[in-house]
Amino acid sequence: MKKALLIAGVLAVLGGAGWFAAHARTGPAPSPTFSLRQGTLRESVSAAGTVEAWQRVSLSFPAGGRLASLSAVRGQRVRSGQVLATLHAARFREAAAQAAAGLARAQAELAQLTAGPTAQQLARDQAQLAAAKTALAGAQTAYTDAQAAFSQGVQSAQRQVAAAQADLTQAQTAYASASQQAQEANLQLALAKEAYPPTALPVIQAHQAYDQAAAAAAQAQAQVTNAQEALTQAQTAVNNPVQLKSALDQAAAGLAAAQKAYAQAQAGYALETAPATTQAVAAAQAAVDQAAAAYRQASHALSRTSITAPFAGVVASAPFQVGDVVGPGTTVVSLVGGKALKVVAQVDEDRIAMVHPGQPAQITTGDMPGAVFAGKVFRIAPQAQTVQGVNSFPVQVTVANRGSLRAGMTVRVAFLASAAHALYAPKRYVAHHHHLRGVCLANSPGFLLVRTGLKQGDYVQLVSPELKAGERLLPPGACRPRW
Repeated sequence: MKKALLIAGVLAVLGGAGWFAAHARTGPAPSPTFSLRQGTLRESVSAAGTVEAWQRVSLSFPAGGRLASLSAVRGQRVRSGQVLATLHAARFREAAAQAAAGLARAQAELAQLTAGPTAQQLARDQAQLAAAKTALAGAQTAYTDAQAAFSQGVQSAQRQVAAAQADLTQAQTAYASASQQAQEANLQLALAKEAYPPTALPVIQAHQAYDQAAAAAAQAQAQVTNAQEALTQAQTAVNNPVQLKSALDQAAAGLAAAQKAYAQAQAGYALETAPATTQAVAAAQAAVDQAAAAYRQASHALSRTSITAPFAGVVASAPFQVGDVVGPGTTVVSLVGGKALKVVAQVDEDRIAMVHPGQPAQITTGDMPGAVFAGKVFRIAPQAQTVQGVNSFPVQVTVANRGSLRAGMTVRVAFLASAAHALYAPKRYVAHHHHLRGVCLANSPGFLLVRTGLKQGDYVQLVSPELKAGERLLPPGACRPRW
């Protein structure tokens, strides 16, 4: 029995060893490897695009109004500088005229302030000051006489009658003389006007002489009147001494009025002849600046009541008619350039790295089967656009041979990309996880994150500073990914 068990155990051991040996020889084959290659890859990155004009502008009025004319029709070709639309400009012209008048007034006031009074103004002010001074002297004499008459009574009044009579005679004589001088000055002025132009110096001097003579005559006339009044008052005082006090009061009032008039004449003359202050000049200059700004604004508004074409092109839209009211900034005419075209293509964000300025491109359209148009990348937008959750970058492409291409056409753009000395491997050796890519290395560190680039056939470019040509790769699953 023991012998039988021993034989059975030996057979079992031998059988197990044979099974293990057989399975060891027929187990799974080792994973195939791929040695990373280096060379030149070429790929065409395709994207949808739209043909557009290089120049496109929306023209509008800065201020609203009613359309007076509109010479732009959709599809019409226009030349640079051509007037396309105008507004009714009556209110703008009126505003510009008012602003111009305001500027002229402010400039004239500033010029007068800095230049000072004219010769005519000075002569007038001097004559007024002299007249006021003479009137003051007469008022002071009258007041003194009234005081004396009041103090001395009737006897003094009688003496004043004689004095007043003498003053009257003297005043009449002075008046006669002043009148004669005024007549002679007037005659000289008439002769000067006949002999010289109105603005000639002799005419101006004759004017001044006449003004002064006329003022002296007026002063002499005033003295005659005063003397007559003084004589009447003196005679009244003699006949009725009670009126002496009233005469004194009137003389005092006359003196006060003459003093006030003379003070006003002095102040006016001083103000007229005094130089302008810094503050006054600054205020006048500020008024000129403000008026000039208002004039510029009104003139600019008037100049913007017409729309002109900034370049030669084709009218894309003109939605209004003559008589319509348009608001400020509302597009009245939309204009596109007539010749140069560009293509704006939308390149997916995972392919934009393979597109760069100056890169050649081929443009095709379903409207013209078989036709290929050459292009070149001009500009890449710095920021992506998101449409329905998809990010893409607008890429502008110049069109070298426009042929029959027209603005608004839908096209396909193939960007011809190439990479020299690129490391590449079959696509099946690259593991994917969302936006991440990785490969399994036969050597350390095992799993390695990489970036993929160009694709040519079954091969894809691998980008990583840790990779080098000849590196052995294992298929995905041969190592544990470290996402």
